Amino acid sequence: MIRPLPLSVLALLLLAACPAGPDPGPDDDDVSDDDDAAAGPCADAVVAMVEVPAGTFTMGAPSSQPVWEYDEVEHEVTLSHGLCVGAFEVTRGEFVALAGYDPSADGTCGLDCPVEQLSWHEAAAFANLASEAEGVTPCYSCSGEGQSVTCERAGSPYSCGGYRLLTEAEWEYVARAGSTSSFHNGGDLVQDTEFSCEGALALDNGALLDDVSWYCGNATSVRPVGGLEANAWGLHDVHGNVWEWCHDVYEVYSGDATDPLGTDGFEPVYRGGSYWDAPKHHRVENRGGNSASYVFEDLGLRLARSLD
Repeated sequence: MIRPLPLSVLALLLLAACPAGPDPGPDDDDVSDDDDAAAGPCADAVVAMVEVPAGTFTMGAPSSQPVWEYDEVEHEVTLSHGLCVGAFEVTRGEFVALAGYDPSADGTCGLDCPVEQLSWHEAAAFANLASEAEGVTPCYSCSGEGQSVTCERAGSPYSCGGYRLLTEAEWEYVARAGSTSSFHNGGDLVQDTEFSCEGALALDNGALLDDVSWYCGNATSVRPVGGLEANAWGLHDVHGNVWEWCHDVYEVYSGDATDPLGTDGFEPVYRGGSYWDAPKHHRVENRGGNSASYVFEDLGLRLARSLD
């Protein structure tokens, strides 16, 4: 269930035309997602957020997986900072309310669909706008505006105080929410289904990919955020709908690490897969990246903020 967003600017500009998702009505007794998003240090954020604790997890995939890639080598990662993480991908309505323009290629889906066709620069600039809306220190140094903006990372993502993109390691950690499988419902792909777009795709544990991801088998365009099952930490659409830009750049894993941060490459990472993609690309281990100025109609963002 999705609750209305707390941002007053959004309410004033968009009123009821921009909900963060469907209203279940007064008779809906299942309010656990609302409670998770509204309680604790992540309450009253610019977008609906949930608290994710620090922790240690295994990043990457076992080489025994039929769709394993060379850049998915398993290694142990410790993340020493808790996070506030957007419960949903940033919507068109949220983006327009702060940025003042709509870059999305698909204008038919509505304001509660994820914003897309964003460059990394635009995603970082939006995070700065969210920080400025709350009067906290921005995490990026940006110049220009709109689709012509250019941004750079401003120091450590753990000390800036404001809103930012998740690092690649953080992204995989929060997407897994404790799962050791490729999908947060506990399933992995069955051999020879990695490129299937037929829909109703069964994973090896009997669960359906269709219940947790918008992919080429059940969608032909972006869909409203929050329409499928959330993971154990209350995050929706970590598989599919749109790819999500990460804070850091793509580089080959270098082994076990604490708070790893890609710095040696040139292409920012994006994660999660999209409605456009086959199941292989929706696995939580799957990695992608491109130029910071790259835009495509299935590429958006999710906001985060360090807690300590």
